[in-house]
Amino acid sequence: MEYDLHLFFDPRCYLGRSIFMICKEIRAYVTMRLLDLGNGDQHEAEYLKMNPRGVSPTIYDSPKNVFNNSHAIALFCANQYESVARRDKLMSFETRFRSKIDELLWLSMDVEHVICKEYLNIWGVVLRGEKPNFEKRQKVVDTLSTLNRYREYYESKFIITTYYTAPEVFLAFICDQMELCLSDMPKENPMEEFPGLQEWLGHMRDVNSYKLVHEQTGNGNEELGKTYRAALKDSTVRLPKWDKKFPDKQRLRPEKTTL
Repeated sequence: MEYDLHLFFDPRCYLGRSIFMICKEIRAYVTMRLLDLGNGDQHEAEYLKMNPRGVSPTIYDSPKNVFNNSHAIALFCANQYESVARRDKLMSFETRFRSKIDELLWLSMDVEHVICKEYLNIWGVVLRGEKPNFEKRQKVVDTLSTLNRYREYYESKFIITTYYTAPEVFLAFICDQMELCLSDMPKENPMEEFPGLQEWLGHMRDVNSYKLVHEQTGNGNEELGKTYRAALKDSTVRLPKWDKKFPDKQRLRPEKTTL
């Protein structure tokens, strides 16, 4: 079945890449729309009509169905379309297991806030020349310890079961981005203390849809990591305009090798 999904995001945005992967997991046809944060597209009047907060990503399947919170987007995509494609694994409709996934989804929001907004201050660093808050490293360690205890409790290949769920998509792109931002500062990377989470992240990186997201969006995660590291050394460095690969305004078909 085809859906008229339009996804706006910057390929360097870890939340946008998460939604792109979820779109692939639900086997959706999706029209890609470049939202260049380096060019200030998020402040354009037309975009602000859809996304009043001026952030990435945004998705819609009709002019009246517009969503611009990444976790709300994930819930919309899974609830509306997943049963057609993935047998309810991303979010599940079985009450007990769905509650476990919901709990992990709320935790993923905490992880994103602590790592990306507080500790790394990613967008503050690359868009406004601000500083990170590396003094909050222990808070990241405590947050990752909670996530690690989930995996230890369930004794699974992924976090809570033998396959990955929607919250793990967000968590994987967040942890991946942290490692790339701190690739030349290993002492500042709390993931070094959690070999179990590093193993889990390796499993996520091996997923076909995860690889496809990076291949089709010019490895935006690496580009953001490079800009972040440069901005730490020179506070005048800003996120550049996107000039790499991106299928802007193209309607992408789902791949048979996605799942």
